[in-house]
Amino acid sequence: MPLTPIRYYDPARDADVRAWTDGYACDGEGVFYLLSVAGPDSACRAVAAASATGCELEILETPPRSLRWDPWEGYRIRSAKLPCGMLHQMVVARPFFEARDGLRLLHAETDDPAALVLRAVQGACAVPLIPEWKDWLYQKLKQESLLEELRGSIPVLRIRLHEESIAQMVSEGVRTHALAF
Repeated sequence: MPLTPIRYYDPARDADVRAWTDGYACDGEGVFYLLSVAGPDSACRAVAAASATGCELEILETPPRSLRWDPWEGYRIRSAKLPCGMLHQMVVARPFFEARDGLRLLHAETDDPAALVLRAVQGACAVPLIPEWKDWLYQKLKQESLLEELRGSIPVLRIRLHEESIAQMVSEGVRTHALAF
């Protein structure tokens, strides 16, 4: 993945820090859920700290994209020192690790995102599902706004795992013969 400059700028604090990102995922309002940053140690730490405190970041691509963190989500920061001496940090939203109020985030770098969604639903809900229904389930969840493909350079799905809604969808699908055994 190509590296794109990322900037934290705050004139009130006389802060203008730049590092590079090789990937991110955000929603339509610019709230990010995954951010991968690399660069000099102090720059990476400043960008990660600024993001974690809700400050706005700017991806310097064409057109520029503003990102901000939603502190309600919670986050984890993972760090690794690269052999070249640079620091690499991942700022990752908590729903990647655990569902929060039915919200789950899935890293969707796969040839079959419908199968990934099926496994997530099977793991969180006691709704009977068979693998042959995965494509129908994927489309139905998107149609009902329970599944969203996030924007950015890393493929991420945001799914709302509301068991009652999913059970109703599946029941309706079976009743109307959209789903067959």
